[in-house]
Amino acid sequence: MGRISQSLTMPECWRPLSGQGLNLIYAPQGSPVLEYINELRQADVKTNRPDLKAFSKQPDAADSRREISLPADREPVSEQVSVRQVPAVTVASRAVADTRSEPLQSGWAGGLKQPWAQYAAKAKPGRPLLWTYPEAGLDLAGESSKTRSNLIRKIIGALNLPAGSNNFWPHRSRPDTSTSDEREYFFQGLKWLSPSFVLLFGPEALADACPGAEYVKYTFISVQGRLHLILPTLHSLEAEQEFAACLNFLSPFIKSLWRGG
Repeated sequence: MGRISQSLTMPECWRPLSGQGLNLIYAPQGSPVLEYINELRQADVKTNRPDLKAFSKQPDAADSRREISLPADREPVSEQVSVRQVPAVTVASRAVADTRSEPLQSGWAGGLKQPWAQYAAKAKPGRPLLWTYPEAGLDLAGESSKTRSNLIRKIIGALNLPAGSNNFWPHRSRPDTSTSDEREYFFQGLKWLSPSFVLLFGPEALADACPGAEYVKYTFISVQGRLHLILPTLHSLEAEQEFAACLNFLSPFIKSLWRGG
């Protein structure tokens, strides 16, 4: 008890300094104070030393066979996620209610009045792309402008669209008219032609094809698997920068057709 009694009889003013370890600084080597502290340290290490045998224990046979398995109706996450290309420009999608019914009978086009019967004679169901714009009725009726025709051919050539991939179907017969009857003809023709993509050139085309939708160019509206691609007016595509932006937007969608996406 000599050393313990010595610490207990230490002057009160020294005890805080000793508790902070200052006695180690001032105590000379071989002094009883240092020997006492070393003994306490060794006793503490022995008391708190972990059981190394517990950590070195080998797993039993059951542990070595334990595996993590997924339920039968699920696949690994890495296989669930599918990566799809998206246009390089900003693309927003908006879902709208689908009012489509069953595809129309093949004889539907024969009962149309003019000029819609004339339009239908130049279209063929099943083609993946449907173009519509306010002047489409004029073009199908033989009143096309050379500038607009050249621009459309330029777009088709730049996108490398094969023959037989396009239909042109008006959302109105004249650029300056829009009636509920003609809009109904457009919707009926859309059912009949059943395209994968509808190319809407300009806000008027969007307003007739998707009433109430907000016009934001280079976005698309999804209608149960059919995409309505919202584009600028054909006239605005005469500018090189706008033309390049249009191709940049359309290219991923067009490529998805030929790779089966």
